[in-house]
Amino acid sequence: EMGRAAQGCIRQAVAIAFALLTTFASAQAQSDWPSRPLRIVVPASAGGVNDAVARLLGEGLSKRLGQPVVPENIAGAGSVIGTAAVAKAAPDGYTLLLAAIAPLGIIPHVRQVPYVVARDLAPVGLVATQPHLLLVNPDKMPVNTLPEFVQRLKDNPGKHNYASSGAGQLNQLEMELLMLKTGTRMTHVPYKSSGDQATALIGGHVDCAVFGITAALPYIKAGTVRPIAVMTAERYPDLPKLPAVRELVPDFGGVFSWHGLLAPAATPRPIVSKLHAAMADYLHSAQGIEQMKTIGAEAVGSSPEQFGELIRKESALWADVISRARLQIQ
Repeated sequence: EMGRAAQGCIRQAVAIAFALLTTFASAQAQSDWPSRPLRIVVPASAGGVNDAVARLLGEGLSKRLGQPVVPENIAGAGSVIGTAAVAKAAPDGYTLLLAAIAPLGIIPHVRQVPYVVARDLAPVGLVATQPHLLLVNPDKMPVNTLPEFVQRLKDNPGKHNYASSGAGQLNQLEMELLMLKTGTRMTHVPYKSSGDQATALIGGHVDCAVFGITAALPYIKAGTVRPIAVMTAERYPDLPKLPAVRELVPDFGGVFSWHGLLAPAATPRPIVSKLHAAMADYLHSAQGIEQMKTIGAEAVGSSPEQFGELIRKESALWADVISRARLQIQ
């Protein structure tokens, strides 16, 4: 009997020692972090605002963490492929995701995606926001103001069309929200990227579109597109003459584009905290604010909790728009 009890004790002692070792190894890995380069997955093709944000953030983090932080584009399926790659990556703080709303709170409402945002991804913080503008091709839609724009749609139900940078992208949903709130109808024409969307609008293949300000400004200056309104809740300081949609449509809450940093869900809290601290330090610095401004973005650097709340809130908003507009997004 004695032998069995002793064996039990030994087994228990070994189990405790092993647990302590594992805890120690994991704590060691956390305190050594980062000991090699990190990558920020951008789930879109190269050349967009996403890339510019990822590059600047990567440089800012690299200075503070002492390791290279390298952006990597993994495009496809409306940002789903890159997002899934991070959701399934080792939760060791070396693979991060820079994402906008589409793969986190729009596309999961319309088709099967190989991840569950709340279960598989941990918010680190909101990096930057960017206002979106409603633009028209002045030849195809000779309107100057938002009331004229809405009136024209009411007079010609379903006769006009609008471009998006892809089915299920934010600029499709914003236009659908505007139509729901104004009781108007247009045909959606999805393109493969924001570059293609711009080409279509300038070339007069479509009548109007919603764009990020960085992409829009050169065309506004050249006169090839005409800005009608900003989609944000307030007017944008750099374009003070442009009204917010909300001024005409009071229950249009205001929408903006954003980029946030996420990690695989099981990433240890101390690593997420370290990552967040480095990110916030960069984005709240004079240099971070200035650098984001050069690409037309507003540096934020929110807490993980605030960012998680934003994802939940917008995900609910877009789920509602999708069901009310009966959208089929392939």
